[in-house]
Amino acid sequence: DLVAWGWEMYVLPSDPFVLGLVGLCLFLPNLIFFLPAGIVADRFPRRLVMISSYCVQVVASFVLFLVFSAATPSVTLVLATIFIIGTGRTFSAPASTALVPNIVPPEHFPNAVAWTNATWELAVIIGPMLGGLLLATGAPTVCAIVCGIYCCSIALISSLRTRVQVMNKEPV
Repeated sequence: DLVAWGWEMYVLPSDPFVLGLVGLCLFLPNLIFFLPAGIVADRFPRRLVMISSYCVQVVASFVLFLVFSAATPSVTLVLATIFIIGTGRTFSAPASTALVPNIVPPEHFPNAVAWTNATWELAVIIGPMLGGLLLATGAPTVCAIVCGIYCCSIALISSLRTRVQVMNKEPV
Protein backbone atom coordinates (compact mmCIF):
# COMPACT_ATOMS: atom_id res chain seq x y z
CA ASP A 1 0.00 0.00 0.00
CA LEU A 2 2.81 2.42 0.76
CA VAL A 3 4.17 2.01 -2.77
CA ALA A 4 0.75 2.85 -4.24
CA TRP A 5 0.24 5.84 -1.96
CA GLY A 6 3.69 7.15 -2.71
CA TRP A 7 3.27 6.77 -6.45
CA GLU A 8 -0.16 8.38 -6.52
CA MET A 9 0.97 11.24 -4.32
CA TYR A 10 4.05 11.79 -6.47
CA VAL A 11 2.10 11.73 -9.74
CA LEU A 12 -0.99 13.59 -8.52
CA PRO A 13 0.55 16.97 -7.70
CA SER A 14 3.93 16.16 -9.34
CA ASP A 15 5.66 17.47 -6.21
CA PRO A 16 8.39 15.43 -4.47
CA PHE A 17 7.65 17.34 -1.25
CA VAL A 18 4.19 15.75 -1.12
CA LEU A 19 5.85 12.34 -1.41
CA GLY A 20 7.88 13.22 1.67
CA LEU A 21 4.66 14.17 3.46
CA VAL A 22 3.33 10.64 2.82
CA GLY A 23 6.24 9.18 4.77
CA LEU A 24 5.86 11.81 7.48
CA CYS A 25 2.13 11.14 7.87
CA LEU A 26 2.83 7.42 8.23
CA PHE A 27 5.71 7.94 10.70
CA LEU A 28 4.35 10.82 12.81
CA PRO A 29 1.79 8.67 14.68
CA ASN A 30 4.70 6.48 15.89
CA LEU A 31 6.36 9.54 17.33
CA ILE A 32 3.18 10.85 18.94
CA PHE A 33 1.51 7.63 20.12
CA PHE A 34 4.29 5.10 20.85
CA LEU A 35 3.96 5.45 24.63
CA PRO A 36 0.14 5.32 24.73
CA ALA A 37 0.20 2.36 22.31
CA GLY A 38 2.42 0.38 24.67
CA ILE A 39 0.23 1.26 27.63
CA VAL A 40 -2.89 0.17 25.74
CA ALA A 41 -1.22 -3.15 24.80
CA ASP A 42 -0.44 -3.78 28.48
CA ARG A 43 -3.82 -2.73 29.89
CA PHE A 44 -6.29 -4.18 27.39
CA PRO A 45 -6.64 -7.57 25.71
CA ARG A 46 -4.03 -7.53 22.97
CA ARG A 47 -6.16 -9.46 20.55
CA LEU A 48 -8.90 -6.81 20.85
CA VAL A 49 -6.36 -4.01 20.47
CA MET A 50 -5.14 -5.59 17.24
CA ILE A 51 -8.66 -6.15 15.94
CA SER A 52 -9.60 -2.55 16.74
CA SER A 53 -6.45 -1.23 15.09
CA TYR A 54 -7.07 -3.30 11.97
CA CYS A 55 -10.71 -2.14 11.84
CA VAL A 56 -9.47 1.46 11.81
CA GLN A 57 -7.08 0.54 9.00
CA VAL A 58 -9.84 -1.20 7.00
CA VAL A 59 -12.01 1.90 7.13
CA ALA A 60 -9.08 4.18 6.27
CA SER A 61 -8.00 1.94 3.39
CA PHE A 62 -11.55 2.01 2.07
CA VAL A 63 -11.52 5.80 2.29
CA LEU A 64 -8.29 5.79 0.27
CA PHE A 65 -9.96 3.49 -2.25
CA LEU A 66 -12.77 6.04 -2.63
CA VAL A 67 -10.41 9.02 -2.76
CA PHE A 68 -8.08 7.46 -5.33
CA SER A 69 -11.12 6.43 -7.40
CA ALA A 70 -12.28 10.05 -7.61
CA ALA A 71 -11.55 12.13 -10.70
CA THR A 72 -9.51 14.61 -8.66
CA PRO A 73 -8.25 13.04 -5.41
CA SER A 74 -7.74 15.38 -2.47
CA VAL A 75 -4.11 15.46 -1.36
CA THR A 76 -5.12 16.69 2.10
CA LEU A 77 -7.65 13.88 2.56
CA VAL A 78 -5.09 11.29 1.43
CA LEU A 79 -2.48 12.59 3.88
CA ALA A 80 -4.99 12.70 6.75
CA THR A 81 -6.10 9.15 5.98
CA ILE A 82 -2.51 7.92 5.85
CA PHE A 83 -1.99 9.52 9.28
CA ILE A 84 -4.98 7.50 10.56
CA ILE A 85 -3.53 4.31 9.07
CA GLY A 86 -0.21 5.13 10.74
CA THR A 87 -2.03 5.54 14.03
CA GLY A 88 -3.67 2.14 13.61
CA ARG A 89 -0.30 0.59 12.84
CA THR A 90 1.25 2.28 15.87
CA PHE A 91 -1.33 0.73 18.20
CA SER A 92 -1.28 -2.70 16.58
CA ALA A 93 2.52 -3.09 16.66
CA PRO A 94 3.11 -3.47 20.43
CA ALA A 95 -0.05 -5.52 20.81
CA SER A 96 0.98 -7.96 18.08
CA THR A 97 4.52 -8.27 19.42
CA ALA A 98 3.30 -8.85 22.97
CA LEU A 99 0.60 -11.29 21.82
CA VAL A 100 3.06 -14.05 20.88
CA PRO A 101 3.64 -15.20 24.50
CA ASN A 102 -0.14 -15.41 24.96
CA ILE A 103 -0.48 -17.76 21.98
CA VAL A 104 2.57 -20.00 22.07
CA PRO A 105 3.53 -22.41 24.87
CA PRO A 106 6.74 -21.34 26.67
CA GLU A 107 8.77 -24.22 25.26
CA HIS A 108 8.00 -23.06 21.68
CA PHE A 109 8.50 -19.35 22.31
CA PRO A 110 12.06 -19.06 20.87
CA ASN A 111 10.96 -20.75 17.63
CA ALA A 112 7.86 -18.56 17.45
CA VAL A 113 9.96 -15.41 17.78
CA ALA A 114 12.35 -16.67 15.08
CA TRP A 115 9.45 -17.43 12.71
CA THR A 116 7.81 -14.09 13.46
CA ASN A 117 11.01 -12.20 12.68
CA ALA A 118 11.69 -14.26 9.55
CA THR A 119 8.21 -13.67 8.14
CA TRP A 120 8.49 -9.96 8.94
CA GLU A 121 11.78 -9.71 7.05
CA LEU A 122 10.27 -11.62 4.14
CA ALA A 123 7.28 -9.28 4.09
CA VAL A 124 9.57 -6.23 4.10
CA ILE A 125 11.29 -7.57 0.99
CA ILE A 126 8.33 -9.04 -0.90
CA GLY A 127 5.71 -6.42 0.05
CA PRO A 128 7.10 -3.48 -1.93
CA MET A 129 7.75 -5.75 -4.89
CA LEU A 130 4.14 -6.95 -4.91
CA GLY A 131 2.98 -3.39 -4.34
CA GLY A 132 4.89 -2.28 -7.40
CA LEU A 133 3.40 -5.07 -9.51
CA LEU A 134 -0.12 -4.36 -8.24
CA LEU A 135 0.34 -0.66 -8.87
CA ALA A 136 0.03 -1.42 -12.58
CA THR A 137 -3.66 -2.10 -11.86
CA GLY A 138 -4.05 1.28 -10.15
CA ALA A 139 -4.04 2.61 -6.61
CA PRO A 140 -7.77 1.94 -6.05
CA THR A 141 -7.19 -1.76 -6.76
CA VAL A 142 -4.26 -1.84 -4.34
CA CYS A 143 -6.39 -0.16 -1.65
CA ALA A 144 -9.21 -2.67 -2.23
CA ILE A 145 -6.78 -5.59 -1.91
CA VAL A 146 -5.33 -4.09 1.27
CA CYS A 147 -8.88 -3.78 2.68
CA GLY A 148 -9.42 -7.45 1.94
CA ILE A 149 -6.14 -8.43 3.59
CA TYR A 150 -7.03 -6.43 6.71
CA CYS A 151 -10.45 -8.13 6.80
CA CYS A 152 -8.79 -11.56 6.56
CA SER A 153 -6.39 -10.54 9.33
CA ILE A 154 -9.29 -9.48 11.53
CA ALA A 155 -11.01 -12.83 10.96
CA LEU A 156 -7.84 -14.79 11.70
CA ILE A 157 -6.98 -12.77 14.81
CA SER A 158 -10.57 -13.14 16.01
CA SER A 159 -10.22 -16.91 15.78
CA LEU A 160 -7.08 -17.00 17.96
CA ARG A 161 -7.40 -18.67 21.32
CA THR A 162 -5.02 -17.05 23.77
CA ARG A 163 -3.96 -17.81 27.28
CA VAL A 164 -4.96 -15.37 29.96
CA GLN A 165 -3.09 -12.09 29.63
CA VAL A 166 -1.87 -10.49 32.84
CA MET A 167 -3.15 -6.91 32.70
CA ASN A 168 -0.97 -4.14 34.06
CA LYS A 169 -2.94 -2.32 36.78
CA GLU A 170 -0.17 -0.04 38.02
CA PRO A 171 -0.51 3.71 37.56
CA VAL A 172 0.82 5.00 34.26
